[in-house]
Amino acid sequence: MENQYIEGFYSNATAIVAQLDNQYYLMHVLLTVLLLTVVIPMIYFVFKYREKNHPIEDMPEKTLVHHTGLEIAWTVIPTIVLMTCFYWGYDSLKNLRTMPTEATHIKVIGKMWSWTFEYPNGKKTDKLYVPKGENIILDMTAPINDVIHSFWIPAFRTKEDVVPGRITKQWFNADKVGSYDIECAEYCGDRHSYMLSKVIVMEKADYTTWYNKKEKASGEDLFAGRAGCASCHSTGSNTLVGPGLAGISSKSVSYLKDALVNPDKDIAKGFYPGIMPSSKGALSNEEVDSIVNYLKTLK
Repeated sequence: MENQYIEGFYSNATAIVAQLDNQYYLMHVLLTVLLLTVVIPMIYFVFKYREKNHPIEDMPEKTLVHHTGLEIAWTVIPTIVLMTCFYWGYDSLKNLRTMPTEATHIKVIGKMWSWTFEYPNGKKTDKLYVPKGENIILDMTAPINDVIHSFWIPAFRTKEDVVPGRITKQWFNADKVGSYDIECAEYCGDRHSYMLSKVIVMEKADYTTWYNKKEKASGEDLFAGRAGCASCHSTGSNTLVGPGLAGISSKSVSYLKDALVNPDKDIAKGFYPGIMPSSKGALSNEEVDSIVNYLKTLK
């Protein structure tokens, strides 16, 4: 049977995961204790001492007895437990929110419905590649005319909103080599469930080789990945969010370039301006040309 779980969901892929998971387990234990000692006895007493079994006229005049020690205990003990949980949670939150002074910054752009990662050397990818054992800070944003997304790596227990026109941050230090899922955890439109990517944790030497290697993505790869075209357009006649691209090869090169760089210039019948973001700034002229060349091959 195909694995239906999010890849890496049960992994301990960063050092802080163990701390967060231990808090989660502790809360389950505490809630179980509360269920057994408070809720279940309460339900039992409701049925045992209901009125038909104990009529009011049969009740003794004095039924309640004051007990100072017991009252202090049920006030002090829960307070200690609550403050312990609060401090532990605060300590974890502080670790998650305090950005390391030495770290590699990677820019994350979330848009309907794809993720793009930009590295200090200008390299752009549709998957997040990081070295094992190094601090990574993600500087995340979305185009001003887009919607709110949420960048979630379940294996790292990290999640942060990605807001149009603002920079939000999160950091991690992955200590296990592997491939882990990235999802959008904020409903962002029709293709929300397709807004997926991967974080690839690599050995430092492998990462350095990858980082310094100059790669040229094909037009088809850009269309399906970083450019995000496939999130909204099928290569056939069926409509996803935008129109299908069947027969698009008959259009002129200038028309196709305008469709990418200035998408509101010529709107397909039945659709509206302002939906498709411009690729200007997100794609180089060479990448735009690669996508156009790919579109010219579609039938």
